[in-house]
Amino acid sequence: MPTALMSLGTNKFYVPLPDYDTPGFETLMRDTTYTWVPQGRLNKPLAMQYTGPGDDVVVLSGRLFPHQFGGISTIANLRNAGKAGKPLLLLRYYELSTPSGMAGDVLGNYVIRRVRTLENKIGTSGMAHKIEFELELSAYSPDVERGDQPISYA
Repeated sequence: MPTALMSLGTNKFYVPLPDYDTPGFETLMRDTTYTWVPQGRLNKPLAMQYTGPGDDVVVLSGRLFPHQFGGISTIANLRNAGKAGKPLLLLRYYELSTPSGMAGDVLGNYVIRRVRTLENKIGTSGMAHKIEFELELSAYSPDVERGDQPISYA
């Protein structure tokens, strides 16, 4: 049975194994910004005022080899999830050496901003032997002051 590394809603990323539709990822980049606004002052340098958190972007990159191990259906599922326009819960899993076996981090609700693929080594059947992918996500923060409820997908 493949070991899950991460999930986004119902889409899972696994340790790639032969004969399983197990998309993996090779890199995870997270870019968190914070918003500071310059405030002018008379005859003094600008002051900086913190106005809150900025964007939190996660980029997952990886490769699929459809003839050995893949997850090619996951790319279509991610594109469909992006079209749905709903935030999805992002979870990251860790294997432990304890009897429980696994632990994880809840990274929060994210929206899919981009699914990018690059097909390489196209065979005579028209199927690529190698597909590189990049998934760009942005943190979703509902406006709870207006009465919106945070979305959680378990």
